[in-house]
Amino acid sequence: MARKAYFTSQWQIRTGGYMVLIGLAIVIIASQIISSAKGIKPEISPEPEEDFLTTQLLTRKWVSVGGILIVITAIFFAFLTHNELGNTFAQAAGIQKDSLNNSIEEIVETENNEIIPEEEIESSITDTVVLSEESIPESSDSANVEKREQDEKILSEYPTYKEITQNFPTFRGPGGNGIAYHKNIPTSWDGKSGKNILWKLTVPLPGYNSPVIWGDKLFLSGANGTKREVYSIDRHTGKILWTVSVKNVSGSPSQTTKVTDDTGHTAPTVATDG
Repeated sequence: MARKAYFTSQWQIRTGGYMVLIGLAIVIIASQIISSAKGIKPEISPEPEEDFLTTQLLTRKWVSVGGILIVITAIFFAFLTHNELGNTFAQAAGIQKDSLNNSIEEIVETENNEIIPEEEIESSITDTVVLSEESIPESSDSANVEKREQDEKILSEYPTYKEITQNFPTFRGPGGNGIAYHKNIPTSWDGKSGKNILWKLTVPLPGYNSPVIWGDKLFLSGANGTKREVYSIDRHTGKILWTVSVKNVSGSPSQTTKVTDDTGHTAPTVATDG
């Protein structure tokens, strides 16, 4: 192994020396080429000096000649079309004269005719009005009347603004602005001491929504992972008047959603219109 390593190192030394010599030769040759190239100066043929004044004069000359040719061409075509324009104007004047004569003849004929009595004019106007009224279909009027009656019936079913403000139909009251349009309402209460508490009720299912009121009824909702319910409560006594189970609501997820303990399944507040 030592013998092999010795000869290998010797071969590497010789090869490296040869490469260094070749590199030096290339550098020397390249230096000679560069130095010889620097000594050669290219011969630049002298360019004739341009006479800028002559060039400007020639340019102006040809521009002037071109303009004169354009003017001459325009005058030539104007003379060629002069007669045609005159004939066109004469023809137009003749047409206007003929139309004026025709209108004068019509006026003269009208003046020679007898004047139509006012009674005939009024009768013709009356006939026209009667025909116009008869041409209106009765079906369209009846359809409009029926539609108007339906709209009025639908609007009559909706509560008025006064009725809405007298109740508490949505979250934060009418308009959702947190304003109660009532007088002498309590602004503080205490469940433990019973201060300003009229009644207490245990809701069958939990819910963190707010109550809404319409008339003598108070509405709440409650739910758990399996069912949802809406409760109607007498606002004077706290008695549950009826309970409705809510099922198959459009848009509801097929599986029960995961909720936090402080939110529950019925966080949104219900709304009522009475």
